[in-house]
Amino acid sequence: MQPQLQIKKKHVRTISGVAPLTVVVKPWTCPGKCTYCPEATDGTPKSYTEKSAPVIRGRECGWDAKKQTEARLKIFNLMGHPTEKVEVLLLGGTFPAYPQNYQEEFVKGIFDGLNGFVFENLQQAKFANETAQHRCVGLCIETRPDWCDKNVIEKFLDYGCTRVELGVQALDEEINLRTQRGHGIAEVAGATKILKDSAYKVFYHWMVGLPGSNPKKDLEMFKELWKNPNFRPDGLKIYPTLVIKGTKLEKEFLRGEFVPYTNEQIVEVVSKLKTLVPRYCRLARIMRAIPEEYIVGGSKNSHLRDEIKNFMRARGMVCQCLRCREAGFFINAGGKIDFENAKLLRTDYGASAGKEIFLTIDDTKNDLMLALLRLRIPSAPFRKEISESAALIREIHTFGQQIPIGADGNIQHAGFGKMLLAEAEKISSEEFGIKKILAIAGVGAREYFRKFGYANDGAYVSKILK
Repeated sequence: MQPQLQIKKKHVRTISGVAPLTVVVKPWTCPGKCTYCPEATDGTPKSYTEKSAPVIRGRECGWDAKKQTEARLKIFNLMGHPTEKVEVLLLGGTFPAYPQNYQEEFVKGIFDGLNGFVFENLQQAKFANETAQHRCVGLCIETRPDWCDKNVIEKFLDYGCTRVELGVQALDEEINLRTQRGHGIAEVAGATKILKDSAYKVFYHWMVGLPGSNPKKDLEMFKELWKNPNFRPDGLKIYPTLVIKGTKLEKEFLRGEFVPYTNEQIVEVVSKLKTLVPRYCRLARIMRAIPEEYIVGGSKNSHLRDEIKNFMRARGMVCQCLRCREAGFFINAGGKIDFENAKLLRTDYGASAGKEIFLTIDDTKNDLMLALLRLRIPSAPFRKEISESAALIREIHTFGQQIPIGADGNIQHAGFGKMLLAEAEKISSEEFGIKKILAIAGVGAREYFRKFGYANDGAYVSKILK
């Protein structure tokens, strides 16, 4: 009898309440010509390297979405992680630039992999996933701001997408020109607005140390990110500029026309940026996972986040972003939640001509975030489902280690989601006279909303408020 393969469980994989599952699209021509970005090759999608872990997995599966999904589920199960609630991250290139039929088939392959069955079309696969064993509770797609118009957003909604990550990189027209970014600040603001008015959660990809920038300018641009209501993303991924083999930036670097930040400069700059992140934003990642052999210039520190954390702690600097205050990390380190001091908190702010009401349930004693809900009063209706008098739930999430659907847990399935939904409905009705509330729910999360009177409504679930 062959011994069963066992893989060591990494608790942080599902510490935020979902199992993050990455799939990579096949190599394809990207409309961008950015100087710092690796070119697409036969074995690598644009902006990725051949030996990056997701790319290796994608290539081994022949870039087949179903096979990639099944392979990741198998690994999660071998590691002992529950996979009832899956958040899919679709990586590689600019997805809307791929042929339309390829996009639909690729997304369908993801759902077929989760469902364990090949369906005739995408709509059937999505419908089956509402009650499947492995449910897609969130689908994230990356794109450029200039490839994020109404037509793209309509397609993303049809795919079941709930989060869009925009490659913003910088808020400076001169930097955009020097790096051949191909778009300006106006496209960033426009894409952000239409995404939020469609109920999406919006993340930015942000770079420090770009050609034409310096530590002072990096700080000024980052302050503008939060000061200006045209931006104010829900999440961020911060990437220090690295010189990668085969890029146009490598040629500039070798000619002495560009000098990347040292590791020490990166730590100091990003530490200062982290102190400015508001409590409604999640700083999801610092530093891209690029194999060291591809880095010609810049930091090769794969543990940059830990170094920044130690730097800040030694100087009394504090980051209040959602990730730093997530309850799961606190519990994993041996801490205990003080449920007696759990309170429902509210933050209001303007964003993209609309109103944002950010609701959380916090352990106020330990300054920990247990659950959240993003409620938006949109600036204008976008889809037919969204009437003139409607409110949007852009995200609802309970944090802590994922546990199976229906199981008891000290944070998940503790009723926090119900409390937040009730508060969002109350605010919408009593303060804004809203008649209808809609939520952008991952296909696998729709059953949850139905328990509280919501029903499928086109790309959303909705409820009429009395």
